[in-house]
Amino acid sequence: MFDDTWNTVCDTYWDLQDAAVVCNQLGCGTAISTPGGAYFGEGNGPIWNYIHICTGNEIRLTECPIASSGDRQCTHRNDASVICSGEDWQLRLANGQSICEGRVEVYYDGVWGRVIDTQWNFNEAEVVCRQLKCGSAISIYNHLKFGKGSGPTWINRNCNLDKKMFDTIICLSDHIQLKLVDGGSRCAGRVELYYNGSWGTVCDDSWDLADAQAVCNQLKCGQALNATVSSWFGPGLGPIWLGNVNCSLNDSVLWECLVGRWSESDCNHKEDAGVICSDHRAVRLQDGTNPCQGRVEVFYNGTWGTVCADSFGKAEAEVVCKQLSCGSAQSVEGALTFGSGSGQIWLDDVSCRLQDTFLWQCPSLPWGEHNCNHGEDVGVICSERRPREMINKGDMKKSKTERVSENFELRLAAGFNNCSGRVEIFFNGIWGTVCDDSWNKHVAAVVCRQLNCGHPVSAPEEMLFERGNGTIWIDEIKCKGSELFLWDCQLSVMGNHDCEHKEDVNLICSGMPF
Repeated sequence: MFDDTWNTVCDTYWDLQDAAVVCNQLGCGTAISTPGGAYFGEGNGPIWNYIHICTGNEIRLTECPIASSGDRQCTHRNDASVICSGEDWQLRLANGQSICEGRVEVYYDGVWGRVIDTQWNFNEAEVVCRQLKCGSAISIYNHLKFGKGSGPTWINRNCNLDKKMFDTIICLSDHIQLKLVDGGSRCAGRVELYYNGSWGTVCDDSWDLADAQAVCNQLKCGQALNATVSSWFGPGLGPIWLGNVNCSLNDSVLWECLVGRWSESDCNHKEDAGVICSDHRAVRLQDGTNPCQGRVEVFYNGTWGTVCADSFGKAEAEVVCKQLSCGSAQSVEGALTFGSGSGQIWLDDVSCRLQDTFLWQCPSLPWGEHNCNHGEDVGVICSERRPREMINKGDMKKSKTERVSENFELRLAAGFNNCSGRVEIFFNGIWGTVCDDSWNKHVAAVVCRQLNCGHPVSAPEEMLFERGNGTIWIDEIKCKGSELFLWDCQLSVMGNHDCEHKEDVNLICSGMPF
């Protein structure tokens, strides 16, 4: 029930982990299946059009994080269904990062209770992991790992299942987790897997869109737009768990696509694979005098688009400013202030609530549906002139880096178009060039992204474009590749270099944003 009205739930991306929370909440045992297509008949009234990202051990469905809302075309033919075990007792692993790790707890006689670790061993842990469909137990711990529980203590040292009690402690199963890292949202980044107690990466050998699609499906992130290689989002750490992945349409999880064995590859972290899914979302402020003011633009389905001013007020602007770490909202502006955008108008009739932390969590018309034109593009002015993380980062080591002034600008000059040419920076009122010392694909990715020019096609070693003259502003730059702006990277002191203009950086971007 929501706002005193019963809603049905859309079954797009609905899975067993979401269903497990519903069964737990209703005291109906464990989730057995999630039949789709209005299995128990179509409902009526409003449709709860949110994508839940449940781990499975939440107490209520409302405690699950929400990825997004309002962007799916659901009807009552898509009403979600759940079949629970119906038993009067339940088992869970609590306080872990997934449904398959944590403190063992048993729900019995209406109460969740603890299980103590006297004589606990792998045999008992195997029973728990197998019952939860979490594979086999790989580690057991004392209460220090996931904390002490509360409530009554259910104890049976012989693990007698007939008595519905377990002599326990903590089980960490071989349940595998998946996430995308350093891409700016949960739907873009370097592919990382949690296996055998450690987070590791995936080698890009034979990595393609089919493999990326398996990742996007698992993370409920829509369609795969790009299967990135060569550590596009920066190198990871730890084991390289998968190599030579070869997915097909029938593979539901990434590790089903593995041709060889786990951790058998000849790769290093310079070859870490990445993914960009269609539900990757970002927000930015364009054409202002600093990064914390400008026309509101949202990245969705591979394209930057604008937001209509209809119903957009101070509350909505507040969400944008906080999301960008730009302080509080000072004012809401029309298209006359920052100019009209082009292309998609992604959001209209946005109406944010107190609990919304991302613009796309706010109720609105479905993505791409609007009755606006670009003359109604909304803009925002925030209290800060630069995102707070950048200010803090620049203040940390002034001996090695120098904060870039508010007049910092970036362009590609003397090229075929705005997305190719010589890299130039505007600083202290002067345009200057960048030396190619330490220049690499990660720095190039940041430049292309900041200029809304897609991804680097090449950074030619030979001088394709005319040499610059005058000032050389930067010598050394160190980027991870996931930064939104070049000044997020570690920069050498402006104007301090040992280069000549024959070392000016040339860059060609694809010209199309992701």
